[in-house]
Amino acid sequence: ASGYTNVAYDYGDSGIRGGTYTLDFNDNFTKVLHNHSLKTGIEERGYKSLAPGGSGSLGSFSFSGVWTGNKGWPSQPHSQGNAFADYLLGDANSASRGTVAPNKTVYNRILEGYVQDTWQATPRLTLNYGVRYMYQGVVGVSNNARSFFDQQNNKIALAENSATPSLPVDGNQAFFQAYLQHFETTQSIGLSTNYMKPSKAYWQPRIGFAFRPSPDTVIRGGYGIYYNFNILDFGMWDSLNIPFGSNTDTASSNIPEVPRSEEP
Repeated sequence: ASGYTNVAYDYGDSGIRGGTYTLDFNDNFTKVLHNHSLKTGIEERGYKSLAPGGSGSLGSFSFSGVWTGNKGWPSQPHSQGNAFADYLLGDANSASRGTVAPNKTVYNRILEGYVQDTWQATPRLTLNYGVRYMYQGVVGVSNNARSFFDQQNNKIALAENSATPSLPVDGNQAFFQAYLQHFETTQSIGLSTNYMKPSKAYWQPRIGFAFRPSPDTVIRGGYGIYYNFNILDFGMWDSLNIPFGSNTDTASSNIPEVPRSEEP
């Protein structure tokens, strides 16, 4: 209503929030051999996140005060009217609705393994050394509901295993049909539906020492390379690119302002 705070939250599923689920498996093994302590282990983590499609399609209405301002009676004096009074009368001046985009599932996984040794080289010197390896997959989206911008061809690449683009299941149909010539597929440019390629170079060497020159003094040092696992990666938000988004279609209309019968 004009001049008032909007009354919202009546959009069907607008209160739904996504959930993130993690499945973790790991195992570690330790073996002591004289003055060596050997350790090794593996870990696998799977991530899955539900992204709700957005507000429902119950619609929204706007009220401007034109009816209580006597616009329905052309021969009578007019005033600014009151938008909230129009709301109480149920006399809206426009309405809109949105078609809900399907919920999306975003998922990713990580594989890690390591091996290390703690060596008591002398009574006063301890050495630690080892290496860790991490493999991070590329974020996936349900139904491949994602697109990417191909700078070389200046086109939008849909994640499809076909030579020519087809209408996406979760996409904006009207937009796709109107701008079909600006789309291509990941297969047509020689890429997988994930578009991005995962890196396999995440080797993480580690080395450290502890030296005790005297009973009350210990000198420690170390060096290592560490990689942070990005759960969502940089590719998640491509599921919001054209022709996808929270609303796949929007329609609005003005309610005709039909003059009302004059009262006797």
